[in-house]
Amino acid sequence: MKGRRQSLVTPIALLVLAGCNDRDAAEPATDKWLGQWNGPEGTFLRLEGGKGRYTITIQDLDGARIYQGNSAGGQIHFDRNGATESIRATDGVGTGMKWLGPDLRSTMEALAARRRKHVVLAPIGFLADHVEILYDLDIEAKAWGEELGIVTYRSASLNAGNGLVRALETVARRVLARSAAKDVDADDIYRGLGLQPA
Repeated sequence: MKGRRQSLVTPIALLVLAGCNDRDAAEPATDKWLGQWNGPEGTFLRLEGGKGRYTITIQDLDGARIYQGNSAGGQIHFDRNGATESIRATDGVGTGMKWLGPDLRSTMEALAARRRKHVVLAPIGFLADHVEILYDLDIEAKAWGEELGIVTYRSASLNAGNGLVRALETVARRVLARSAAKDVDADDIYRGLGLQPA
């Protein structure tokens, strides 16, 4: 999407924020982080409270869990599963998670500085075209490329291509064949497809 993104890494409880500082001594800098930060696949971190005392809700793939935390040294500390964790201001690169940084614009600028004239953009995290591909790559990244003197190309998405449809059909038929042989409910079918039941 257009603009900078703030990301969340729930497994290690890092809050990714940019530009947080301690301007108001009466209010800890961590109070400026109140709100919810959404991550991939329905994960999020929610901070509520204030004045250095927080209720922290972390939604991971196993469900939501609630913790109590306190501000100390520009971080929020809390106990999670017997270990002390902290939430701190950082950027995507600072988390150590490669998928959080650097962003596409910075990468394209670095390529332009190395006099690269052609870039192929491959949205490997997505099977089908949607707004993040159609806008972010086909419009926004293309405009950046023009500005930087780089011609951009985008690899085709699988969408409803025959190969993808055949692969999904094969998996579905295997799961359905197993379910026909025994009494299986919908949750078993979801698990058979590698999905989390609702």
